[in-house]
Amino acid sequence: MNKDLIEFMKHLDIQKEVSKYKDDKGNILYIPTNTLLPTCSYLSLNEEEYQQALFKGTIKEREYKKTKEKRPVPKNTITGKEEDKLTIVEQEVEVYQIWLVANPYGFSHSFRNKDAAIDFVEDIESELKEVL
Repeated sequence: MNKDLIEFMKHLDIQKEVSKYKDDKGNILYIPTNTLLPTCSYLSLNEEEYQQALFKGTIKEREYKKTKEKRPVPKNTITGKEEDKLTIVEQEVEVYQIWLVANPYGFSHSFRNKDAAIDFVEDIESELKEVL
């Protein structure tokens, strides 16, 4: 089953109490309509976290914007000295900026742009409010 939220919404028949998901592969889900509201979360992932999110399928591989931010790290990652491993310092690292829109059922879609993510959440919200 495709876990992309955009594809999920395309195959969803929204009804007042219970909505039905049905795709061309034969997957059928009955879901209480009031539980379909998505959330939007901002993720700033360093390279390792980004690779883990790709592997887990949390996000899809796209060209996300990158920025720098300060994060706490053990000092020995900078100095290479064993005695510095218990000292925490801030280091500027490059991170991917990702907005993840997800519902409680594990369907999600990652966005490169905050406004696009928020618009998508609000579109779903307005579609659901029409029947709730």
